[in-house]
Amino acid sequence: MNPRKYFGSSTKKERRTMVVDTVREAEEDRRRVKMASLGKQGAHTRWEVPEKKLSHREIISTSETSLKFLVKAVYDLLPTPSNIEIWFDGEETCNLCGGIGTLTHILSSCKVALNQGRYTWRHDQVLRQIALYVEAKCKNHNKQPRREEKKIQFVKAGEKRAPTQKSLPGSYLDGAIDWQLRTDLDGNIKFPTQVADTNKEARYDLGIRKY
Repeated sequence: MNPRKYFGSSTKKERRTMVVDTVREAEEDRRRVKMASLGKQGAHTRWEVPEKKLSHREIISTSETSLKFLVKAVYDLLPTPSNIEIWFDGEETCNLCGGIGTLTHILSSCKVALNQGRYTWRHDQVLRQIALYVEAKCKNHNKQPRREEKKIQFVKAGEKRAPTQKSLPGSYLDGAIDWQLRTDLDGNIKFPTQVADTNKEARYDLGIRKY
């Protein structure tokens, strides 16, 4: 399907293009080999995860501090004790437990931080922001008049469907105006028996909670 081009039977322009492409491929291979040999900067060459692309709008709307943390966290370039030990030939360890202070250890694996509730506090801060947004949506919806449930209009064979007025797009909040939000914050939540009725412990990476 793709006829092979030979150097001897090509024109001067085609020969020049073939030489440039060959040199470019060799240079790109050399860069890949160099990149794969780097411990930090070449880590992405060993990943087998879906590629994450940041749009221009996301970059503009994200603060500079958050964007720096995101990029450095992805490539493991944050000043963790493990990285400081490599960069400055020191003997840095985790300040809490004395273990190897890698990025994974600091974010989710330190037993002392887990027992002190630091991971739970971080989880609650994120959940609190989500809860504020959802609660505002619920309160705004409860002030609206209740919408009637949509019924399926069956049409017999050979008949045409009667024209109907365009309805507003629905949401999960339709059908009720007494929505209440419950969040697992500050230990003040009691799950209904219809949702969970057990004395077993539910363990998570971000903390230990009993439901």
